[in-house]
Amino acid sequence: MKERETFELDTTIIKKARQKSYRRMIWTSAVVVVTSLVTCSILAWQWNSWRLDQQMIQAELEYDVYGMNRYIGNFEESVRPWGATAQAPTYSLVAGHPVDVTMLQAPFNAPRAYIEPNDTTRYLQNGHKLKLWYAPEVTYAKLANDREILRNMPATKRVELAVSFDRSFTIEEWKKVAHNDITMAYWIDDEQPVDDQPIDERFAMGISLQDEGGDWLENPVAHFVESAERLAKDTRDKQLQATITKWQAHQKIRGVVLVGSPQQLYEATSAPFIRATSIGTMIDYYEEDVQ
Repeated sequence: MKERETFELDTTIIKKARQKSYRRMIWTSAVVVVTSLVTCSILAWQWNSWRLDQQMIQAELEYDVYGMNRYIGNFEESVRPWGATAQAPTYSLVAGHPVDVTMLQAPFNAPRAYIEPNDTTRYLQNGHKLKLWYAPEVTYAKLANDREILRNMPATKRVELAVSFDRSFTIEEWKKVAHNDITMAYWIDDEQPVDDQPIDERFAMGISLQDEGGDWLENPVAHFVESAERLAKDTRDKQLQATITKWQAHQKIRGVVLVGSPQQLYEATSAPFIRATSIGTMIDYYEEDVQ
C-alpha cells in the first residue's frame, strides 16, 4: 500500500515538473519571439531611415547640379519598420517667390514623360513647363525664340528665361556683358555630345546663384563643384566625375537663366550671340514700384 502511495506521489511530482517545464519553455519561447520581433523591427526601422536619408541627400545634390533655378524644399518624412516615405516640394524662384510648386515623393525621381505641343515647348505631365537650352555646336530643326513674346507682356509680369549662346563664354566674359542682377544661373559647357533635341532642365548641368531660400550664394561655383563631386561619388558616376574635373580646367558656360521683367529680359537678350530663348515660369508681380 505504501509503495503504491509512493508511486502515485512520484507520478504527481513528475507531472507537476513537466507542466512547470512546459510553462517555462512556452514563456521562454514567447520572450525569444517577442525579443526577435522587436530587434528586427528596430533594425528594419534603422535600415529604412538610413536608406531614406540617402535618397533625400541624393535628391538635394541632384537639384544642386541639374535644373538651374529649380529647388527642392524641406522633406516631410515618415519612417516605419515596414517602410519609409517622404515628400518635398520642388519649385522655381521668380522675384523671390516660390513658383510652380509640385510635390515630389520618394525616391524623388522627376517624371520622365512629357508633353511637347510643338518643337520648342515642353511640359511635364504634372503641368510644369520645362526650360530648354540649345547647344552651340548642334543644328536643330527649330530654335526657341520666346524673346518676341516678351514684347507683348505687361510690365507686372516677372519671367524666368532660359538663354542659349551661340558659343561658349567664361563666367568672367559673361559678367562683363551681362545684367548680373537678373542672372540666376549658369548652364555649364560640359562638352557632352547631344542629339538634335534641346536639353531640358532635368538634364542640363548648371550653377544656381541662389540657395533654396533666395539668398545669394557666396561662392556658387564652389558649391556646385562640391555637390557634383559628392553626387558622383555617392552614385559612382564616373562620367559625371570626369565631366566636373574637366570643366574645372576652363569653367566655360553656354547659357544662363535670367529672371526679371519682360522689358529687362528683352533688353538683356538683344546681343547677337544669343542663340535661343525659352520661357520657364512666370508670375504677376504687383508692387508699388511697378509702373
